[in-house]
Amino acid sequence: MAIDPVGSGLAASLARPGGNVTGLTWEVGPELSQKLVEIIKEAVPSISRLAALWDPTFPGQLARLNEIQAAAHALGIILRPIEVERPEAITGAFSVLTKERPDALLVLGHPLYYRHQREIIAWWPSQA
Repeated sequence: MAIDPVGSGLAASLARPGGNVTGLTWEVGPELSQKLVEIIKEAVPSISRLAALWDPTFPGQLARLNEIQAAAHALGIILRPIEVERPEAITGAFSVLTKERPDALLVLGHPLYYRHQREIIAWWPSQA
C-alpha cells in the first residue's frame, strides 16, 4: 500500500511501473486533500480547529499533510497534526485529542490506522 508509489520510488510511473509491480494507489493529487478539508468545513461550519493523525515515516504523508495544512489555512482552520507511528502511540494521541478538543479529526490513510479504525471511531464520539 502506498500513497505515492512514484514519489516513494516504488514505481517508475503509474502508466509503466517497471519491474514486477502489482498494486493499487489512490493518489489523485492535491485536489483530494483540499476537498476533504472543504467537506469537513461543510459538515462542521463552525470548525476552527482540525486535528490530523499522520505518520511522518510513511511515504507520501508529509506531502498530503502539507496540502491539508494549506487547505485548512485558506479556510481559516487551525490544523493540529498528531504523529502516530506505532500502535502504542494511539493512546497518546487520544490523550492529546482529549486535552486539546479539536472540532474534527482527519485520519490520513495508513495500514496502522485501518487496523485500529474501530478504536479510533469508538473513541471520537465519546469525546465530542
